Amino acid sequence: MRARLGCFLAIVSVLGLGCEGETTTDTGASGIEITADGFRGTCAEGVTFEARDIDGVYDISTWLNGLSLNAIVDSDAQLAEIDGFAAANGQETQILENDRALLLDCHRTLEQHFGEESSYLENVLVRSISLWAETPDTLELRRSVQGEEDRSYTSICSLHNSYQYATHDGWWHSRWDSDSTSIAKVGTREGCTYSWINSSWTCSEPDHRDYVYQRGECYGNCGAGCPGGNQQLTWDCHDHDQCVRNGHSLASFWCNDEFVSAADDELFAPSCSGT
Repeated sequence: MRARLGCFLAIVSVLGLGCEGETTTDTGASGIEITADGFRGTCAEGVTFEARDIDGVYDISTWLNGLSLNAIVDSDAQLAEIDGFAAANGQETQILENDRALLLDCHRTLEQHFGEESSYLENVLVRSISLWAETPDTLELRRSVQGEEDRSYTSICSLHNSYQYATHDGWWHSRWDSDSTSIAKVGTREGCTYSWINSSWTCSEPDHRDYVYQRGECYGNCGAGCPGGNQQLTWDCHDHDQCVRNGHSLASFWCNDEFVSAADDELFAPSCSGT
């Protein structure tokens, strides 16, 4: 049964929230207000959000820097519709570097605020904002996302702390070419990406080095950075991390296909206990 937000003692106790229409001040940076079908608030400077549970379909909206971002997520069908546009005129737009930085701040604030025992609505909000925080500049914001375990995403929880091949492609590189493939340790939490170069570990992200060993920064986790709690580890997210840490930036056009493949993982793949 889905956990729903409302004015119930248990939820109020966990979140420090009040009844519908009441804004509480003991919520850190998030300033959350309960509504009839969910909640809304502020999660970073200039970033506001609203999350609604409409008969088991989750409607997530986020506004910042003149952007309006929306996700409609049906967890039972594992379907989502993602969209984004200029709030002033409804025209198509992109998420840029400063937008991603604010969304990452928002993600971290909400993740810390809700914690591991979040409701499904809270979880969908955090995952959606994490997805937007990694969206490249060049990717069209409107798209459909469908998740299906072992077909569109494959969880690799059992491979935590093991070295696994990860790869990406491009105009000058094919998947599994030596210079577009790394051997990366899944899910380790060191503070940077370490690469084995010249017989030593160095905190660096090389440019298409042949079969480089790598670890750190929750390699293989879906979403922005290392989460405060358990990770979501999948093959597609492992490959996306490999792309953006080996010659390409997060905003790079060359990693768009890896990002799109990992989007359903971010929204629907399970968290990995103990990671």
